[in-house]
Amino acid sequence: MPMDKNYMMEETGVKYGYMDGEYLPWGDCKVHMYSHVARYGFRTFEGIKAYWNKEKQELYVFRLQDHLERLVQSNKLMRIQIPYTVKDMTEIIVELLRKNDLRKDSYVQPSGYIGMGGLMATSPEAVFMGLMIPALPSASTEGKDFAKKVCISSWRRITDKSTPPRIKVGCNYLNSWFSRIEAQAGGYDSVLFLNDQGKVSEGAGTNLFMIRKGVPYTPPVTADILEGITRDTLKELLKEELGLTTIERDIDRTELCVSDEVFLCGTGSEIIPISHIDGLAVGNGGIGQITRKVRDIYFGCVRGKNPKYMKWLTPVFNGAKAA
Repeated sequence: MPMDKNYMMEETGVKYGYMDGEYLPWGDCKVHMYSHVARYGFRTFEGIKAYWNKEKQELYVFRLQDHLERLVQSNKLMRIQIPYTVKDMTEIIVELLRKNDLRKDSYVQPSGYIGMGGLMATSPEAVFMGLMIPALPSASTEGKDFAKKVCISSWRRITDKSTPPRIKVGCNYLNSWFSRIEAQAGGYDSVLFLNDQGKVSEGAGTNLFMIRKGVPYTPPVTADILEGITRDTLKELLKEELGLTTIERDIDRTELCVSDEVFLCGTGSEIIPISHIDGLAVGNGGIGQITRKVRDIYFGCVRGKNPKYMKWLTPVFNGAKAA
């Protein structure tokens, strides 16, 4: 069935998107079917969350600068050349959130993309390269008491030797797609990857933390992971707020099953406690004590309730001029 051009507009209240220098009506935000982004998934992107603070009547974009700097790095490695600085994109995103009057938890996805032009071209003279940004409401998992059952995927994590996971690029997520449909077919909620060395890498679009004897561990950046911004945030919160230093090292598959706690994290996923791996209970089979504590601290941080971490927040409405 052909998609209505107003798809999602009535559900979300979103009126505008941003494409290549213009704030366009939602239904007019289109790329051609023969563009490289449509044919091959040639686009970099960032998933960025903004959180509504009801008491302050303010929307805070979390770690916007860090996300945009990572987007610039991804563009560099993909040879996507667009005439936008981090400052430019910051102003565009804040204005887009204002135009859509998003006074609720939201998700922003700036994307550098390759459009029409020569096959495998890498210069703006030979192929169009642009910037598109949607911003949509996105509910938070805050206050929801849940833990997920996962399996170890039979698919290995993509590697820096072939399709570098350090680049946040659309076509890399085919790896996660295959693993997710495998997990769902087996009755699991989600999945964990091993890398080509057989060590734990990450989840499908999420980084991983393991707690053993009160010590947090996470796979190193050389384990074919995305260098996650939420991962970096939680390392700092664990240390500053709970006095726990995260150790980065290789993790064995079986080590996860005998650990006290395991959780996944990511901008969109936030913090996901893991209850079972391949049918084996992790710890008490529920949300671990440290996981629960750091999750509460995290949500206080992203909503602007902890003055110590206002450095990570970009205000959209009332505080925008002052910022």
